[in-house]
Amino acid sequence: TATLLEIVDQLCIGIIQATGTTLEEMGGKIAALIAGLTTIQITAPGAAAIIIIFLAFLAITAAAIVWFSLLVRKALILILVVLGPIALAGAGWDVTRGWF
Repeated sequence: TATLLEIVDQLCIGIIQATGTTLEEMGGKIAALIAGLTTIQITAPGAAAIIIIFLAFLAITAAAIVWFSLLVRKALILILVVLGPIALAGAGWDVTRGWF
């Protein structure tokens, strides 16, 4: 289980590095985005509202996807903890060796 968790953590780090940025740099990019939205709002109030609504929907969708993936991860870890000893117990018998 610890190995699988480490693999997931390394995959997440790899995805962040593949974007060419770090978590610290993302804060600066978000601040630049907010500054840009402020500029748009001054020149065209309707466009800024549409962009903000779209970004809010995107953030809510991203949060739901993360929550669901963490829920599935937790369920799989619990299943592994419950069924792991049973599969390990079957490793000694030729008929049930496939479980392990």
